[in-house]
Amino acid sequence: MKYDVFVSNASTALLEATLHGKLAIQVYTGNLFDDKLEENHYAYTVNVFDNTLLLKHLKNSYPIQPTELIEMTRTPLEIRFKELLLRLDNQK
Repeated sequence: MKYDVFVSNASTALLEATLHGKLAIQVYTGNLFDDKLEENHYAYTVNVFDNTLLLKHLKNSYPIQPTELIEMTRTPLEIRFKELLLRLDNQK
């Protein structure tokens, strides 16, 4: 991964960034029937109208780690992603 910070609405790039030890910030709109990723500990979540919190995370936050989601492995990301989705689904 080339960059250190990823900001998105509901992209799997947020999960991929976290799995690579990068800072991931979700801008939550609530319009996409998306989950707040912070509740599952793999991205910070800020409300679309909360610019102050977004800037705070950009200036002061570190990647979410250590976490069970970050694994140094040669297993392809698509397999790890599917395994993670199953794990998160089982936590509900």
